[in-house]
Amino acid sequence: MVDLGKFFGHAANAQPQEDAALAADGLSEPEQPAFLQLESLTEIPAEPHETSLEEFEQLLAQQEALNARVEAARKQLTAQVIVKMRSQIVRLGITAADLGFVLPPADRNAHPAAGNDGKAAPKYRDPVTGRTWTGWGRAPVWIKNKDRQQFVIP
Repeated sequence: MVDLGKFFGHAANAQPQEDAALAADGLSEPEQPAFLQLESLTEIPAEPHETSLEEFEQLLAQQEALNARVEAARKQLTAQVIVKMRSQIVRLGITAADLGFVLPPADRNAHPAAGNDGKAAPKYRDPVTGRTWTGWGRAPVWIKNKDRQQFVIP
């Protein structure tokens, strides 16, 4: 086993002296989370060892459990951030345009009665062929110069 203090070039008792020197200067380091503190990892194996199948399966189970905890924490933090952001957006009256979200320009050729596909609904039907016409654009031959009332789709 290797002592991490020696591994990184300082003795295990050097940390309190460094903290005292920082405090004397009026400076202090922010607290680090436990997983970032090297003191929580006092020794590491000097050489790799053979891993048994049981140990490997235990490590996989631990990894899955840790991944589940990380995902749950991410979801919880995301939900908290979204709640805070929404309340700030509402309070300040921020719009989607303020945030840089731009809606695509409206299609100028779309008929006001158009459905979701951007096509106008047909208004006229040829009783002979069943063909339809929206009333937009050039009139088809079957309706041209005729009373359109007789071709209106009810």
